[in-house]
Amino acid sequence: MFDNSKILQEEIDSIINDITQEYKSSGKSVTGNFVKELEVSGSGNQIKLIGANYLEGRAPGQMPPIDDIEKWINARGIKPIEESVSITSLAFLIARKIAREGTEGVDIYGEVVTPQRIQSIIDKISIFNANEFVEVVTEKLKSIK
Repeated sequence: MFDNSKILQEEIDSIINDITQEYKSSGKSVTGNFVKELEVSGSGNQIKLIGANYLEGRAPGQMPPIDDIEKWINARGIKPIEESVSITSLAFLIARKIAREGTEGVDIYGEVVTPQRIQSIIDKISIFNANEFVEVVTEKLKSIK
């Protein structure tokens, strides 16, 4: 009876737009893959936003894939300072440093999906349900007369 899917879809669209804008203004955008990887799954009242987890940073430990670092280097247009160092060698050195020190994350999701925003969505859905409930009850009462 109560269908919040339209409100939720509008809110998800707004959140995705805001996440995309926040990411673009963060200076972290290189390949554009982040925006392509944002995904919404589910339907109706059960909608889930799935995004790239590499923004969370990386704890020290294992080396990240050198191929990914190499793609990042090429996308950024970074050139080794010394001509004798290849892009692959540079990627290995960066990956090794990340394995030793980790990387700092960016909390784009937390910047956009705040407790206040969640409460605002809940309030909209609650108002929608309350208004619809009043309309249904009013119609039922009119039909009894």
